[in-house]
Amino acid sequence: GRVRLEPAFTGFYRPVAMVDRPERGLVYVAEMPGRVKVFDRATGQNSTVIDLVGKVGSYFEQGLLGLAIHPTKPYAYLTVERDADATSLPDLPVRAEIIRFDISADGKTFDPASEKLILRVDRPTLLHYPGTLLFGRDGLLYIGVGDGGRDVDRFPTDSLLGSILRVDVDRGAPYAIPEDNPFAKGGGRPEIYAAGFRNPW
Repeated sequence: GRVRLEPAFTGFYRPVAMVDRPERGLVYVAEMPGRVKVFDRATGQNSTVIDLVGKVGSYFEQGLLGLAIHPTKPYAYLTVERDADATSLPDLPVRAEIIRFDISADGKTFDPASEKLILRVDRPTLLHYPGTLLFGRDGLLYIGVGDGGRDVDRFPTDSLLGSILRVDVDRGAPYAIPEDNPFAKGGGRPEIYAAGFRNPW
């Protein structure tokens, strides 16, 4: 027989990340220009959770590039580019930030006033950004970071670029280093979990 596909979710503009929270009946979607929206399975409606348009970069591939929801606490983590100018090349280096917001009790609002900086990553070019955020089964936050477009034949571990980072956001201020990270005791940036990536997503 013939198969017909139907859209599961609609009404999103340039979506780059999605987090499903089935226990709450909510699906969060990050839109690259700077909005996070939520789809309510009970009502079938979308609403805006937070709007950072104009507060994040919009030149080339800049914007809101990553989203993760803490598995047990009311926190949302976003990867954003901060050099906000859509009409001209921003000054180098450009910076990406991992930031945290408090989530409301109903899960449908991120409080803009609660913004907290977790990590900043500077890059020498407009290429190969930090982006993906994921919580692992170990409860740790994994962060994909591109190489920044560096023309190099190796990936030095004294830089966060070109790596998958792993940090413990439940300890430390703003995070702690897991003891079994490869460089936790020296030899490279302790946040690095795996190195040698060009543009992980």
